[in-house]
Amino acid sequence: MKLLLFKGREDNRLVSRVHTLFSDWEITTITYQPERWAHEPTLHPHFLNDLNANDYCVILSDPFWLPVVCTFNPRYIITLLSNPPQNSKQRSLWNKFALLAGGKSDWIGCESENLYIEYSLLFSQVVLLAEDDLMNDILLLECFRKFTQGENMQEVVEKQRIIREGHYLQLAERLGHREQTLYLACLYQYFLGKEEAENNLLDSFESLLMSGKTDKWAGRYRFRSAIQLASGRLEESIQTFGITASNSSDRQFYHQLLTWANEGQIHLTKGALFGLNGDWRKARLVLEEDESEESGLEKQQLLIKSLLKCGDLDEALNQMNGRKVLDHAVQAKIVQGLIHFLKGNIPGSIQSFLHASLHDYNALLHIIETENVEKVIQSY
Repeated sequence: MKLLLFKGREDNRLVSRVHTLFSDWEITTITYQPERWAHEPTLHPHFLNDLNANDYCVILSDPFWLPVVCTFNPRYIITLLSNPPQNSKQRSLWNKFALLAGGKSDWIGCESENLYIEYSLLFSQVVLLAEDDLMNDILLLECFRKFTQGENMQEVVEKQRIIREGHYLQLAERLGHREQTLYLACLYQYFLGKEEAENNLLDSFESLLMSGKTDKWAGRYRFRSAIQLASGRLEESIQTFGITASNSSDRQFYHQLLTWANEGQIHLTKGALFGLNGDWRKARLVLEEDESEESGLEKQQLLIKSLLKCGDLDEALNQMNGRKVLDHAVQAKIVQGLIHFLKGNIPGSIQSFLHASLHDYNALLHIIETENVEKVIQSY
């Protein structure tokens, strides 16, 4: 297996770690400016067509490279995400393409723990790239070995989560029951499917109130509904959400959840609750389990939303094309435009965005975004 490293910003600390971690493999850097990396093997993107893509694993260290990577269509894609750019405009675009990269990747590594937690609620194969941590580096190498040998990586993913859970529980004992420490322990326990997650969440919630951070109480307590739902307690989960429904929109949705549950639309109810807690991965899984022909437009819309949240453009488009609804038709054109762009079909992407703009002029912004991505890539 040969590795292609798609570098990005010069301040990306992950690049040096890649060379350290994967020193036993042949790594070639892809760049439009080979003179910047004269000390290492490089290749101009134009020559990717000369390679057998099936022989390569791509390490994507900057999501703006995604269109080039998708056009190359390698055997494997590993996305390693550092912190987003400081520039606010570029950060928004970076976040968008990082999500799309996640949807295309075989596994994802995140340098930021906040991003790791966010992506763990969207994707299954996510690891934390903790800096200067020998145990973590050993886990990453084990992860890569299992991955390249076609073995299940989930064992390594869970091993890391157990270590992080233990870290925060020890920290809570040493520093006192601080709300953020307990909450992080709770999140790792939630990922691991442990019952203790609920108690730590409640302790974190109590500590939050004691510290006077009352503006955050609803979001923190609401996550209890996800924990309850994951353990099969649907009614309790709905009631927990109801407690946090502090505005008219939330109260209306609470009654909608009750209606769906009473009508027996259990998959829809569960999917909505997981989505409300940001766990779109579980929302997607629950909704995809529902194969009943009676599933209506609401379930279809929620499934499409969960697919887009998880960066799966192809399946989202497939679902949209199955419904003859104007909103879906416009959204489908935008998604189709993004898919064209990722595959290197620039004329096709522009045409799709223009068609969508006939009903929503904001679709034209996607043309500007794709042009900006092209400019950024050319600078790498």
